[in-house]
Amino acid sequence: MNVKDMLRQASDAAKQLITLSDQTIIGILKETAQVLRTHTEEVLAANRQDLERMDPANPKYDRLKLTEERLQGISADMENVSTLPSPLNKVLSETTRPNGMVIRKVTVPFGVIGVIYEARPNVTFDVFSLCFRSGNVCVLKGGSDADFSNRALVRIIHSVLERQGINPAVCTLLPPDREATAELLGAVGLVDLIIPRGSSSLIHFVREHAKVPVIETGAGICHTYFDRSGDKGKGREIVNNAKTRRVSVCNALDCLIIHRERLSDLPYICGKLPDSNVIIYADEPAYAALSEHYPETLLQQANENSFGTEFLDYKMSIRTVSSLDEALSHIARYSSKHSESIISEDPETIRRFQQLVDAACVYANVSTAFTDGAQFGFGAEIGISTQKLHARGPMALPELTTYKAELAGDKDVTQYELLLGDVDKREVKKVDINRWPDQYIDVLYTTNDGKRLYFQRYNRSWNQSDICEVDVETGQVRVVIHEENKPYLDYQMRSVSFLKDGKEILFRSERNGWGHYYLYDTATGNLKKQVTDGTWVAGPIAKIDTVGRKFYFYGYGREKSIDPYYYILYEAKLDQLNAIRLLTPENASHEARISPSNHYIVDSYSTVSQEPVNVVRNSRGKVVMKLEKPDLQPVYEMGWKAPERFKVKAGDGVTDLYGVMWKPADFDSTKVYPIISNVYPGPFFEYVPTGSLRSI
Repeated sequence: MNVKDMLRQASDAAKQLITLSDQTIIGILKETAQVLRTHTEEVLAANRQDLERMDPANPKYDRLKLTEERLQGISADMENVSTLPSPLNKVLSETTRPNGMVIRKVTVPFGVIGVIYEARPNVTFDVFSLCFRSGNVCVLKGGSDADFSNRALVRIIHSVLERQGINPAVCTLLPPDREATAELLGAVGLVDLIIPRGSSSLIHFVREHAKVPVIETGAGICHTYFDRSGDKGKGREIVNNAKTRRVSVCNALDCLIIHRERLSDLPYICGKLPDSNVIIYADEPAYAALSEHYPETLLQQANENSFGTEFLDYKMSIRTVSSLDEALSHIARYSSKHSESIISEDPETIRRFQQLVDAACVYANVSTAFTDGAQFGFGAEIGISTQKLHARGPMALPELTTYKAELAGDKDVTQYELLLGDVDKREVKKVDINRWPDQYIDVLYTTNDGKRLYFQRYNRSWNQSDICEVDVETGQVRVVIHEENKPYLDYQMRSVSFLKDGKEILFRSERNGWGHYYLYDTATGNLKKQVTDGTWVAGPIAKIDTVGRKFYFYGYGREKSIDPYYYILYEAKLDQLNAIRLLTPENASHEARISPSNHYIVDSYSTVSQEPVNVVRNSRGKVVMKLEKPDLQPVYEMGWKAPERFKVKAGDGVTDLYGVMWKPADFDSTKVYPIISNVYPGPFFEYVPTGSLRSI
């Protein structure tokens, strides 16, 4: 297959990738990380083939080399990426035009991202994990130096993708030759973005020849300026870390700039570098300061080529300056705009340095080695952008997305209207109830004298609602209660009750993160009292006793020994916070009917695997009579099996998730069965049965 066909297949694969669920993407990344651990020796064997072709003295050798420890780190990075939030479908902004059109700016993948890199096999897994997590197809163009390693790693990725039924072209590895590079750079219409990772010459070549948009990364010519006010103890540790932590990476220190008045401290600042055999190319003042204090074999006179060089080795230059401005001029001339740092105790000097240095990352009293996706909390990175367009600095998931505008109009959408009819006058009056485009309306209550009517309206996103009063005579609308719930209110659990012929409102709200009841004064709209509270949910009302000033409702999660999704009946007083009595203590879902006198409760309780039990309780919840119970034995004898309720941990390892599973009547635990998931594809809710066999 030629390169053009490979790029076409990658472009086609993007259509499937964008439809994958977040859970599927997470599962594939975790499985791939695990498979890498079990195929470590295979990858190391391939890597040894690459290493045999490279001189160990080559600065690229360290980047090329894989070890068991490094592979474990690569695997851990991929698992870390799988735990990061998806960057897709994030609403960046939302506005409503005067004509009602809603404009929503939403994050989406680029589509196909090509990455050109040199002797860095770790990039293969980093790029795949970040692209796949962000919904992008990746086209990998590795260097010939790492070809055996790259192919071994991509085989692992493809094995997992194929096992999960995913087009392996979502991770496409091109041949390592220059012809493939030229084809990729000119792939207009097939590739959406190219990111080069490597030397300045590679980045320059890609920038000059690409017809596809490019984000420049890589080449890091990094400076650290030791100011006149710098702390030499900090300087010693920062310089050593920035230079020797890992020399073959782009955030390693290349040039130390030191204020002339601090040359006497230079031997101390550089005191740890001989332990790593760092060769220093020093200008005349620095050379004189280090002579007889630094190993002669590691100290050389600097020339013009010593500055503006990305060494990628245990080498470093030193430049002496007489002022901050001179240091800034040196950085402006030689910097690749990657990472620059100042060591200073003067706040004003630090402020000017950070303001005037033009780089992706500008540090104060911090090593340039911190320019890293993991250190920034991003997980793995796809590169460090040194340009200003689209992204700058470490690029992770958010930087691998663009956005599109989603627009919705309301011109021809059905709208609710509220009309008041006067039978005697034979008139119909339209009430102005509009607040949000495409809102929903529920009429709730009319007072006994017919003078006031109450309705509730909701916005389209179901995260705001109003309880409104209408003066029937004038048609004037007054907002009594305004409620906002993020991300949205639970429509199934909404509850509004009017007491004293509309003088009070018992209102259910989720304002504190849990569903609870609040008592309002209708005339003023003021909250009189919160009635229920706690880290549990107060659900639907079964009955209100207006004389006894109490109400009966179903609650969830209040009793620690009971499944938090079972309907449990409670009694609560209207005029006292949490004056609550448990009436149905069985660990099952209850359905109760309360007698007109409120002295008795007929309760039917069940689970998905337990037939209903029917009892009569007194007003305190005590069972005073058992009623009929169905006999399901004949059904069981026919081979029918009840479903099973189960509990598992969510991905955070803390949250309990509950569900119901129906197994075949002839279920065999030694066999493998397909799973059919019953999922409602609506925008907000999904309810799992909790009780009553007759409803299943």
